[in-house]
Amino acid sequence: MHLSRQLLINLKKIRARVETTLQRKGNPQFRPVKNLLTDPPNILHCPKGIPQFGGLWDVNKSKARAFRKVNMAAPKRVRRDYTMKDWHEMLGRFRFQIDGSFEGDGEVYAKAFRQVCADLWLVGWVKARGGFVTGHLQGDVYALSHMKKWISDRCGDGAAIENYRFFDENFAIAAVEYTNLKIVRDLRKPAKKKEHALVRLQSEMNEEAQLESEARRNEEQQYLDDNCVRNY
Repeated sequence: MHLSRQLLINLKKIRARVETTLQRKGNPQFRPVKNLLTDPPNILHCPKGIPQFGGLWDVNKSKARAFRKVNMAAPKRVRRDYTMKDWHEMLGRFRFQIDGSFEGDGEVYAKAFRQVCADLWLVGWVKARGGFVTGHLQGDVYALSHMKKWISDRCGDGAAIENYRFFDENFAIAAVEYTNLKIVRDLRKPAKKKEHALVRLQSEMNEEAQLESEARRNEEQQYLDDNCVRNY
């Protein structure tokens, strides 16, 4: 009896020692093996240390916030009872995107845009470049409607507008978030601008070559169809 009990204890010790020395394969469902079809990891984009969670870029969100307690103010009451007499007091906002060609890397159009916004008492920001203009405007609804009409009429000096769109519109907001109209300047260094220009030129050349290749392939196919020639 004593011998069998000692034998069982020895067997348990041997089994425990074997289990600790064996290297078991991990669960493939928990951590699958990487291959060529494995999706890349989702990495959070943090320009200048500021995490971007997929929202729209804004001037107010371009500064890093410190980790400190903030006394949250009470939310402002949104007014809804507007009438025809005080309709002009309603505040609103919208974003816009304009594509086209702008002289002086967008400086000429930005100057005219700022003058119109100053006349209409609109606030926000605008980012003008050589190939696009985007921004965010806030103010009363009458001024915003006039600004939409100004953009849709393709006004502005040195601008060849191809298309435009308005999005993220909101009316009857509690208050505006800006104090003036800010023009977002291009702070890239000359070397970085040259690098980006070369990349853009290379992409345009690749697109043109692809279009030419597709047109040539369509011509060959049309020739084969018209002349009943079999291509072996």
